[in-house]
Amino acid sequence: CHRSWSRSGRDFFLHGYELRFDIEFGCAELDSDTGMVLGAHCLEQVRSVLRRQFDHTTLIAADDPQRELFELLAAQGAI
Repeated sequence: CHRSWSRSGRDFFLHGYELRFDIEFGCAELDSDTGMVLGAHCLEQVRSVLRRQFDHTTLIAADDPQRELFELLAAQGAI
């Protein structure tokens, strides 16, 4: 979830979000064995990193006046 502390209305409060990533890969030449730019295992690694970073996380702006409170909640395992 995230919040936009500088805005009024519902965005001021914590609310959910959905992120989508479009990643384009390119290379000088395709793998001679598979004919692919990269193998499927590499995509699983990328997916794993994105999940670890963004799944069930709380995003707070660096200049949020309540940042210390959110950091305390995170340290306590509440968020």
